[in-house]
Amino acid sequence: MVYFLKLLHRMLDWFEFGIVLTALFLSCYALHDTFSIYADAYRRPDLKTGFAAGEESEISFSSLAEAYPEMVGWITVDDTGIDGPVMQCGDNEKYVSTSYDGSYAISGSIFLDCRNSSDFSDPYSLLYGHHMEYGMMFGDVVRFMDEDYFHMHQTGILKTEEGDYDIRFFACMETDCQDEVIFSPDLYNDFDFLMSYLSEYSTVYTDAEKTGHIIALSTCTEAGSFSRTVLFGLTQ
Repeated sequence: MVYFLKLLHRMLDWFEFGIVLTALFLSCYALHDTFSIYADAYRRPDLKTGFAAGEESEISFSSLAEAYPEMVGWITVDDTGIDGPVMQCGDNEKYVSTSYDGSYAISGSIFLDCRNSSDFSDPYSLLYGHHMEYGMMFGDVVRFMDEDYFHMHQTGILKTEEGDYDIRFFACMETDCQDEVIFSPDLYNDFDFLMSYLSEYSTVYTDAEKTGHIIALSTCTEAGSFSRTVLFGLTQ
């Protein structure tokens, strides 16, 4: 009986050890997985070296577009984490989980709606990006719902093959992912109609001169929600 109790006690010790070891393994895996997600969002060493910031660089948009044929632009919002290549393909699914170089990346890429013209000549162009922590991808878009933050971050730039366009942000709203006006750039692309719609439904809206083309940056308001936060600017 004593031997049996000792054996049972030893088995319980090993069982507890196994639980601790499994928990440690899962914790390490979760940490590695989280690191991989954010590493994916930043892994673009060949794209940086001053190009995004507008500094003098040997990198040109033409050379990038040649290396990555589905790259149609580069967007930077001043003093935020929004700073990276804009991709476009024949659907709105690929770049949800694909990096600019074509490899799998859970952080995906910033991409232009497949229904928009790749040269941003439409009255309304719609961009998508994941809402990630630490301001990565479009994580900082939700911060524009705060009026103070909005008014301190109203400028950006869009680089394209055709040239560079200054962006002036004028509105931000939280809406449902089924909002057919916001998410149908092929149907609702009348400039005056969109301006009227945005003036009525935006949470933050400025009355600056409204000329140029509208560019929208859309992201999930919260992970797993149907709510979208959309930031609107005008390219000049």
